[in-house]
Amino acid sequence: MLIGTPRTVGLASLAWMFAVAAFAQSAGAPPADWIPALRNGGYVMVLRHGATNPDQADTDPLNIADISKQRHLSDQGRMLAKAMGESLHKLNIPVGEVRSSKFQRAVETGTLFGFGDVSPSFDFTEGGLVVSPKGNDRRAQARRPERRRPRAPA
Repeated sequence: MLIGTPRTVGLASLAWMFAVAAFAQSAGAPPADWIPALRNGGYVMVLRHGATNPDQADTDPLNIADISKQRHLSDQGRMLAKAMGESLHKLNIPVGEVRSSKFQRAVETGTLFGFGDVSPSFDFTEGGLVVSPKGNDRRAQARRPERRRPRAPA
């Protein structure tokens, strides 16, 4: 999922890594100079979707419309996604847009961040999809941040 603030902070749900949340839990708060830098924008944050239920599998990954056959966020995954969004809001980190893969767990993670609409795209979707070299090139181009105006903090 990409959350963008061009001066863009982007969260790409393709790789919605909860690395920031995990880092904060394991190593304490991030260095103080990160926050002012993020407030200035110009960044793309790439994160993985929240934790999923360990007893679920993607049983039909090529049929993205059937969310009943996808892994879903666990309660913990929802809680962490919401907490991360609340933290970004409290820190006044500008977010221009949120992009995600088409998988429901990624869309839900982006929605729980609370920055408005999520733009799902196959450009950020993995999961067994067969992609040609030309398709990979097109996806790489789509992942490059565009210069857009950041949304005003809520």
